[in-house]
Amino acid sequence: MNPLEQADHWLSAANLDALLEQGFFIVDEACPTALFNALIEESKHLQAEFQQAKIAQGGLNQAIRGDTTRWLLPTDTTGSQYLALLEKLGNSLNQQLYSGIRRVEAHYASYAAGDYYKLHRDTPLSSHSAKHPTQQARVISTVFYLNPVWHLAWHGELHLQDHSEQWHKILPLPNRLVVFQSNLLHEVCPATQERRSIAGWLRRDESIF
Repeated sequence: MNPLEQADHWLSAANLDALLEQGFFIVDEACPTALFNALIEESKHLQAEFQQAKIAQGGLNQAIRGDTTRWLLPTDTTGSQYLALLEKLGNSLNQQLYSGIRRVEAHYASYAAGDYYKLHRDTPLSSHSAKHPTQQARVISTVFYLNPVWHLAWHGELHLQDHSEQWHKILPLPNRLVVFQSNLLHEVCPATQERRSIAGWLRRDESIF
């Protein structure tokens, strides 16, 4: 099956309702096994290109986040396929919600044991965001987990607050995708093992490149 066809179930009627009502949904077994495994291998193969992640304002601050990242490129053999899936999700959201999504971006991320990302929003709601208009362009955030196995005792959850101000702890299980509105509060909790993922954003602005 074409991976793009399998991605159709990402935005099922139930998931669309969940996105509108609580602000997020989860898809398990999100990608075909072959693509999932290939993304894991490409992430590891590109490890030498990973750099210390920056906070939204553009600077390094390891007191806030400690992960390393490498942006997915259209020339990546496997990463380009994942970008195509995000584009398909964006097109579906535009068709059903008139979301105004114009482009996507994503990066591989690696959290070493003990690393975390403190509580934040990908699109801040405060007036501070007016100083950083590129942040306001983010509509939907995604996290796709590249861990071959994950045990409850390893922790490393995504801690996410929904529209009702209820908190959810989401384990980074293999081949799990989390899709949420970018203005929701969330944090990445530390784990006892390395945790790999792809963080992605669906945006309303045009590329600056």
